[in-house]
Amino acid sequence: MGDNETILQQSGLTPDEADIRLKPFLSLEPEVVMTRLDDQLNIPAGVGASIDHGVLKLSGAAPVQWYVALRENTMLPSGVKAIDTADLTLDANDALSWLESTIGIPGSVEMQANNGDLLLSGSATRAWFRELERVIQLLGDKIGFSVDGLEKE
Repeated sequence: MGDNETILQQSGLTPDEADIRLKPFLSLEPEVVMTRLDDQLNIPAGVGASIDHGVLKLSGAAPVQWYVALRENTMLPSGVKAIDTADLTLDANDALSWLESTIGIPGSVEMQANNGDLLLSGSATRAWFRELERVIQLLGDKIGFSVDGLEKE
């Protein structure tokens, strides 16, 4: 679409004859919503995204750091009523690296990735356990956590 003067000229009107009133408009067309989502969420390569009746469906393998940011973001993008991550997967080794960089792993705790799960053993302080519980809340729907061999100090 051209500028206002061009449109007026094409219509045979002068600026004095026109009364132009503009209002902001936020399109909810799926294609436009997807473009905004790509910009707002920085959807990584390897993650497929589609929108159906206001539900953003994500699939594929996602980086843990991106998934955590998605989970911690409490504001849904415009045009999205819900986010479905049922078909999204996380890599346990990536989760282990993220965990090490985020809450650290005490020397008294051994952690390893095994078939999509994180296995923890050893002992840790109650404060570290609280941090681990927060992590399990964020990742527990995608990564299994086995803490049977872990004791509180």
